[in-house]
Amino acid sequence: MSQKLNWMNSSDSKTTKLYFEDGSIKYEGQILNNLYEGKGKLYFKNTNGILKYEGDFKEGKFNGFGKIYEKDGRLISEGNFINDLPKGFITFRNGDKFIGDLSLDYKREGYGILLSFSKNFFYKGTFKDDNIHGKGILYCDSNLTRISVDGIWVVNKLDGYGVTYWPNGNKKWEGYLTEENSKIILNGNCSTYLENGYLNSIAFFTRGKVSGRIRIFKNNFLKYEGEVRQTDDGNGVYHGFGVIYEDNTDKILFEGYFQNGKPDGVGTAYYNDYKFYHGGFKFGNSHGKGTLYYPSGNIKKC
Repeated sequence: MSQKLNWMNSSDSKTTKLYFEDGSIKYEGQILNNLYEGKGKLYFKNTNGILKYEGDFKEGKFNGFGKIYEKDGRLISEGNFINDLPKGFITFRNGDKFIGDLSLDYKREGYGILLSFSKNFFYKGTFKDDNIHGKGILYCDSNLTRISVDGIWVVNKLDGYGVTYWPNGNKKWEGYLTEENSKIILNGNCSTYLENGYLNSIAFFTRGKVSGRIRIFKNNFLKYEGEVRQTDDGNGVYHGFGVIYEDNTDKILFEGYFQNGKPDGVGTAYYNDYKFYHGGFKFGNSHGKGTLYYPSGNIKKC
């Protein structure tokens, strides 16, 4: 920005006008020691007076509050500048507000806060090449008081370990989070929580679906541990080998094979009077050959 100033035509002691060789205006404002200084306006070359920057200058560079424009006259951003670089609080032409550092070409770079009211998107974290990239926190409100997601972004999409939260502030999901079509997807080992803060499940997910075994909890007690089958509605049912526990205790009620949510195949059922049955099951009931074992040691073939 600092350069020898030519084509000068002073109109008064406070305001100076500089012109390009073609006669179009280049700069209008204050000058000190042959450098832009104080309030001024800088224009694009060969545009017959289209404004490029208006605001504060110091030692020939943007320093202080100013506004940057496109050649078509549209505002790019307004805010504070230090040595030609936007610093601090910047407002973009779409109404988004950014607090942080921008690069020479006015791209968000490094740590900052983005407040996008049009998209209801409020973010605090790292940026790279104008994209959300790296560690950051997404908030539910512009006051940055209620966390929605705390995670890792790669070029504007979640991709890494993170935590999502219910509106009341309790955890919702925790694990490897990715994003598809603006929806958060669970991948890898993840935990899910109920809105009251109780643990709901621990499982391995593949693109949002349980893959393999799952541990399901009720009132923070283990309720089921085993395999499940994903249903068309996005839910899951016990399917394969698993273990069911009595509510609010660690007592096993059934261990064996399930089909579509019900015991089906070989399994063992445990009863309150300490007897248990081992054998075949069908549609949730004992079926076929089996043996009933009593606390006394007696055995009954079924």
